[in-house]
Amino acid sequence: MKHLPMIDYLHHTKGNPKACMLCEPFWAIPHALVTPFASLFLSRNGCSDTQIGLILSVSMIFQVFFCLIGGILTDKWGRRITAFVSELAGWSIPCLIWFFAHDFIWFLLASVFNAIWQVSILSWTALLVEDCEPGGLVYAYSWIEISGKLAVFLSPISYFLMEEYEFDLVVRGLYLFAFVFMTFKAILLYILSRETRQGTIRRKETRGLSFRTMLAGYGGVLRKILGSHRMLLAFFILFSFHVTNTVMSTFLPLYVTESQPIQESMLSVFSCIEAGTILVLMLTVQGKLGKLPYRPVMLAGFGLFLFSNGLLLAGSGWGLWLLFVFYFFYAVSLAMIAPRKSALAAEFTDPKERARVTAVLTMVTIALSSPISYLLGFLSFLDRSLPFWINILMALLTMAVLFFSREIKTLDKSRS
Repeated sequence: MKHLPMIDYLHHTKGNPKACMLCEPFWAIPHALVTPFASLFLSRNGCSDTQIGLILSVSMIFQVFFCLIGGILTDKWGRRITAFVSELAGWSIPCLIWFFAHDFIWFLLASVFNAIWQVSILSWTALLVEDCEPGGLVYAYSWIEISGKLAVFLSPISYFLMEEYEFDLVVRGLYLFAFVFMTFKAILLYILSRETRQGTIRRKETRGLSFRTMLAGYGGVLRKILGSHRMLLAFFILFSFHVTNTVMSTFLPLYVTESQPIQESMLSVFSCIEAGTILVLMLTVQGKLGKLPYRPVMLAGFGLFLFSNGLLLAGSGWGLWLLFVFYFFYAVSLAMIAPRKSALAAEFTDPKERARVTAVLTMVTIALSSPISYLLGFLSFLDRSLPFWINILMALLTMAVLFFSREIKTLDKSRS
């Protein structure tokens, strides 16, 4: 194992990247455990599919606002303190609200607080990548993906709990568990991390600037993005992944439990399959894939994503074996796509303006996704298979962009 590139990277890397990777499981495990049941939890507590879509859209509106101020806070306060405060506000508090939630208003309030996670992801991303050694981004993001899949070892607990106790009681317990672990993670990362070099520079540069002045500076950042084919490519990939991820995280559990004769507890088993597949791939072949060009690996990943969604739609009512196959191919596609879409965004971002550029890219992505989320909820209300046709469309468009993009071809040549 020690000769695997992924293991070697984790062993030898130091500083903030290592702190981020080591702390991530304390957030990722509870998040992965509760996510498969989140939309069903809303549905069981009185929220219709349309209301679920509305909650997503309202959340995205607030996410746009927090993206707008997130880059400013990350520059003025520093990456480390911003990550600490925003993770407590954006994860710990909403987990407590979800624990007590019983109707639409509670869930809407939790989604508003949860929107603060956009501030935390900006500051956390800067902590991870700004002092990362050259060529280490794919490995670093792969370890973050691995952290998110460590819940594979705990997923069976959810299954057995739901066999013994009511669904509602188990999910509330998972949210309480998430509150404790995510709070601990925020504190631990603050202790282990240090302010980045670029973060120190930006704190000095922005110390005397007002929020209004810094907000006005976003106009120049937006013009810089619109004038850069590299950043526009990064934006499109982030947008595409955001839409498809919304479908898979929110509407997949609703579709699966309706189209197949399975119990809710089986969702944890399928999450276990997905996580286990990704974990094995990340620890074995990802080291070799990390040395390959971005374009062919991502094309293959989106091709498998397309195949898995087509299989899901074609096999409605075919039974458990189909879902096992679907989750396997979906997991393989995620292992190929997820770390590379994040690494590409980092590769194509101006390091001197990372916080504000990332904020604008994320803000525009969410702003465009907000009405789409409501549309997805409405489509799911009409027919729960319809959101997956949107997935297929987005995958086809993304594959076409990746195939014809000169920017990614140039990047691949520079890495070879």
